[in-house]
Amino acid sequence: MDLKLAGELSGAETAKIVQERFHIPVVYLMAYSDAATVRELGETGGPGFLTKPLRVQDLQPAIQLAMARNDKQQQLERERKAWQDLCRISQEQLEQFTYAAGHDLQEPLRTASCFMDLLERRSSCKLDNEERRLLAEAKDGLERMNTLLHDLLGYAQAGFVKGAPIPEIPSAAALNSALDNLQGAIADSGARITRDPLPIVRADPSQLSRVFQNLLANSIRFRHPDVEPEIHVGVVNGNNQWVFSIEDNGIGFDQQYAARIFAPFKRLNHKETYSGTGVGLAICKKIIEAHGGEIWAESAPGNGAIFFFTLPTL
Repeated sequence: MDLKLAGELSGAETAKIVQERFHIPVVYLMAYSDAATVRELGETGGPGFLTKPLRVQDLQPAIQLAMARNDKQQQLERERKAWQDLCRISQEQLEQFTYAAGHDLQEPLRTASCFMDLLERRSSCKLDNEERRLLAEAKDGLERMNTLLHDLLGYAQAGFVKGAPIPEIPSAAALNSALDNLQGAIADSGARITRDPLPIVRADPSQLSRVFQNLLANSIRFRHPDVEPEIHVGVVNGNNQWVFSIEDNGIGFDQQYAARIFAPFKRLNHKETYSGTGVGLAICKKIIEAHGGEIWAESAPGNGAIFFFTLPTL
């Protein structure tokens, strides 16, 4: 193909379309081999070129080289797609196993808990203080394990949207649903929650509500003692995406841990001081990434935190 082909499209533009749509190797024919022309050639992904006047003995080696390079590129692309498919299947199988294992473990935990309750009712008057303490610790351990399994199942299911295509919804409705679920925690803590006008987004309503709920619950939980939480839900439009923010006046955290907190079961605070299993933010991350967005946080110890997440604009 002549690099300087006359017409609406240049030879380079035409060749690029041919390569992308039909995966046909292209060898350029050009009159000049100056730096600018060679750079233009490289930007189109052309595998080689010949200069005018064309010599017949140069044509066959150039075509063979172009075909060999094209075959190699196609092989690499097939291997890349096969690897992506394998990773996706492996991830799905792992999540299915996690869900099944977590679900199956719930029944023996319920049975053990029932026997503990029965033992406490029938033998409470016969137990000494040390035996009562051990029984209480055993029941507490079962309760923590049940909570952990519940969160594990939630993490395994997060991010999957079944059935119809993802709908367009008012994000304000998802936030309202989260606030309804947090009424008790809001009342107990005296939290004051304000918001910006929120946009229409493409998202699964229950999963977006869960993101709001988990982030708001964290802002309420990780508050200063004797200080009522003040939380603001904001949003700005930029670069073809909505950037949501949840800002609070809580205890904050060191910015060096900003990535760690989104990993499953990672905690920065002692469990005796602040409840939770460390799965809530991991669930948020999984849901937001499944919707084509990102999530991150900014904070400093004692100065509150801001959690950001993005969703594509319509």
